[in-house]
Amino acid sequence: MDLFWKDQVPIFEVAALHETHPNTILDIYAGIGVHPIYDDRGNVSRSFLRSDIPDAPVEVGRPKRK
Repeated sequence: MDLFWKDQVPIFEVAALHETHPNTILDIYAGIGVHPIYDDRGNVSRSFLRSDIPDAPVEVGRPKRK
């Protein structure tokens, strides 16, 4: 499992880093051409390839409510 997460990062972790909702991250990244990895249970995304995650900060218009 550690090898798997070496190359991938869960969407919820990226969202937490930017203090927003995972769906917000999915929308922002889709807009810049970064797409998640979908699992074999249908149209469910759980992670991004680490190499696809942009180094630049992500501009989140609406932070997650606390």
